[in-house]
Amino acid sequence: MTLPQHVPHNTGIIDDVHARRYCRIRRVADQPRGQHQAPPPAVPTTDPNFQNFFNYICDQNDAGFRVMTAVHESIYRSQTQQPVMTPPQFLTYVDWPGVRPTFSGGGGAGADAEQAASDASMEEGDGNDDVTSD
Repeated sequence: MTLPQHVPHNTGIIDDVHARRYCRIRRVADQPRGQHQAPPPAVPTTDPNFQNFFNYICDQNDAGFRVMTAVHESIYRSQTQQPVMTPPQFLTYVDWPGVRPTFSGGGGAGADAEQAASDASMEEGDGNDDVTSD
């Protein structure tokens, strides 16, 4: 490689001796034979908690869309003197998702004790919030 004339740097010869002296060479250790790394899974696994939450949100969004279309249709029908849905028919049509999904893991005796201590401290208070000032 030739450097331009206006560069005042004089570069010496870079060969194996220079590389061994000034460069750090990473050496790759050979893996012992017989031990193979497991191949990565073909399909990445999804956290079941995330999947439950995602499905619940999708169901909730679908129900919200049904609510908006039903309300719009009911307003239109009432303006044109057509019959509208009764409240039970409306709830059946909307079909809100049931209870929120439960998430597995993260619990245990330690979590229960921590929650009980938190509840107790909230019930006790510090005394300052019970006093009214004028």
